[in-house]
Formats: sequence, structure tokens, C-alpha cells
Amino acid sequence: MLKITKSRNLQGTIEIEGMPVVQLSASITIDPSDFTIYNNGGVNRTILNTDLYRKNISTIRQEIAEFEEEVYLMEDEMLAASKVELEE
Repeated sequence: MLKITKSRNLQGTIEIEGMPVVQLSASITIDPSDFTIYNNGGVNRTILNTDLYRKNISTIRQEIAEFEEEVYLMEDEMLAASKVELEE
């Protein structure tokens, strides 16, 4: 039996002073055979420059929150395309 899952990836890089400081990624997977099965590993982050990260932590946290909002939009889009009703 063939089982297909649908997934999307989102990647981002936060830069300060032209230098990459944090690498972000997220992966969302939906099993179309059972739309209640929904897997999101969350946002993965890798700090590439700890000095710039510490010096700009407030700004970086805001940008991570913006990335997370994009992940939520992608989740909602995938669920809507799969005809899954979202709860508020």
C-alpha cells in the first residue's frame, strides 16, 4: 500500500551587520489519509555567531517570532487545503 505524506519546509537566516547570526528552519507534515495526524517539529534554530546573538538578543527574538508567525501561516494554509477545520 502506498502512503503519501505532504510536507513543506521553511528556512530563514537572521543577519546583523551583514553577518549571519541565526539559522532557522521548520518542517510541517500532514498525512492526507488522516487529517487529524499532523506533525510539526517546531522551529529549529542554530546560533552561528554567539557574540552578535548576545548583543542583539531582543531584535533577534523579535525576528524569531516573525519566523514563527510565517510557520503558523503555512500550517493554516496546509490544513485549509486539506479541508481541516481550525479551532480558534
